[in-house]
Amino acid sequence: MTEAYPLAWPAHVRRRTAAQRIRAAFGKTRMVKSSFSDNHWRQKEQLSVAEAIRRLFAEIDRMGARYTVISSNVEIRQDGLPRSDRREPVDPGVAVYFRLNDKPYCLPCDRYDRVADNIAAQAVIGSQPDGYRLLVVTTASAINATLYPQLPFNFLRDVAPVARLVRMVNLVVVHPSVPVNTLGEFIAPVIEKSGIKGSL
Repeated sequence: MTEAYPLAWPAHVRRRTAAQRIRAAFGKTRMVKSSFSDNHWRQKEQLSVAEAIRRLFAEIDRMGARYTVISSNVEIRQDGLPRSDRREPVDPGVAVYFRLNDKPYCLPCDRYDRVADNIAAQAVIGSQPDGYRLLVVTTASAINATLYPQLPFNFLRDVAPVARLVRMVNLVVVHPSVPVNTLGEFIAPVIEKSGIKGSL
């Protein structure tokens, strides 16, 4: 049985450092009424752990998954779920374990700097395609789909791109002592040793 507290991170998934984590834009909006007039406005609030769990379980139930365990470094309540009234832990990572069609799955997430946001990110992936939920991702999300074949979702099928927000440049760098000038020269010895046929 996977432990809910402390965090039981899957051994095959690499962790992010604190510097690699980002601030998420998950939240909830509520209507606020002025105490001086009849004016109303929308106010965005940070997502609580309790609200993130509610969103996650709505999607887990919709998928038909069972035996869900949310593992984190947040102390748990008597029902085994993370408490919402605790300080943010130093490590905000979350791993959601469940069974779907009698197969075990784990959705780990430590991309964001708050536990609630890491839980909410997992709820977005499993959500119904209603056009109201948005998830901002990087190329790492698409790359993970090629590295982890046991993910309970297909990133390319289950998430639809709607806009490019940032254009990034990726570089391959080598130590000056390595005698190569192109990516082809760098990869050629690997291809030669492995016997793979093809070109770059």
